[in-house]
Amino acid sequence: MSEEKKTTNIKKPLSSISNRIIAAIIDFLIIDLILFVCLALPFVFHVSFVLTAKPVLEVLLYIFWPLMGVVTALASSAYFVYWPIKTNGLTIGKKVMGIRLMLIAGEQSGELLYLTNNDLLLSFKRFIFSFVDMQLFGGIGMILMNKSPIIQTFADEKLNFVVIDSEDLEEEVLEKIIANQLLKYKKEKTDDKQKKTEEKDKKEELETNRKEEPKKKVKKKKEKQKKED
Repeated sequence: MSEEKKTTNIKKPLSSISNRIIAAIIDFLIIDLILFVCLALPFVFHVSFVLTAKPVLEVLLYIFWPLMGVVTALASSAYFVYWPIKTNGLTIGKKVMGIRLMLIAGEQSGELLYLTNNDLLLSFKRFIFSFVDMQLFGGIGMILMNKSPIIQTFADEKLNFVVIDSEDLEEEVLEKIIANQLLKYKKEKTDDKQKKTEEKDKKEELETNRKEEPKKKVKKKKEKQKKED
């Protein structure tokens, strides 16, 4: 019953499973291209070493194999984690297929939010959870999308993401929503700063009063003695 409510409350059109699969294939082809470029250099060193047996090439080979592995991992992370928050939920594959990753702000209201710079941690978590969806060559993700009323993968469901058809979204509307989100974030940040300042002032006032208390007692004591005299 809750699933039906969740389905009907999402106002924007959901992406089809086929569009998501094609977008994912495009994205992974791009990552494969990066991987190919990163592995090409060590391979050249390897072939050169086999042909010439120069020790310096062997040293370079031992350096470049792990280095290119690190570069590939960083490139993949940047593409799937950082890029979506900079483009408000897009990758090249999603852009080509006219779909967009969004956050479900409330299951009852069905309100959706665009990804912004503030969602870096969420984007990283989705990247980690997506390794579950990629099992069996992406079969797990496809099975879960097929069963989900709002076409969610394991990563989507755990972190409240959904992919919508964004072809009809106007850029002006998108910019307005993002601007509102940033304004809200800045207001929250200002309020937090003001709250911290007030707390700091209160602590300083209490500390000042605490330091002044002995002086006040001494002063009262002197006044009392003066009256008695």
